[in-house]
Amino acid sequence: MKELDIKISYSCNNFCIFCLNKDKRNYGEFPILVLKDQIEKSAKAGGEKVIISGGEPLISPYFFELLVFIKEQGIRQIEVQTNGRMLYYEELVKKINKFQPIGFLVSLHFPTPDLYKKYCKSDGFYQVVGGIKNLVKYSIPVLSRLLVGSSNKSKSGS
Repeated sequence: MKELDIKISYSCNNFCIFCLNKDKRNYGEFPILVLKDQIEKSAKAGGEKVIISGGEPLISPYFFELLVFIKEQGIRQIEVQTNGRMLYYEELVKKINKFQPIGFLVSLHFPTPDLYKKYCKSDGFYQVVGGIKNLVKYSIPVLSRLLVGSSNKSKSGS
């Protein structure tokens, strides 16, 4: 399957201490015309899927404009890689649902609110959990990514 991975921006609503892009978070949005050009070229080359990532793509003012453009180009599959916090807002998920088929890869890096806050520098744990529930409620496919390391592994070592 031919797929295109685009970053909308490095902006994010978390401040994760382990983020690979934390030094780029103030770069702003990537130019919308450049993103559309990449999508159009991918579609003309037989692209079947677009992966939208960031930073946090759901806080971009271009997010829905890009979804519309992707569909207009005839690309059917869309995957959004997100920290999931914005998906807590059901009205947003209802709006996203109109772009089916669309799927999400949600990063819930830590299994408890305390660890999440410590390493993501945000109180967003329950927003992420609620966002995953909203996706399930609307039958939007969702996968989750869990960061495993010494800070969140089981005390028993398993």
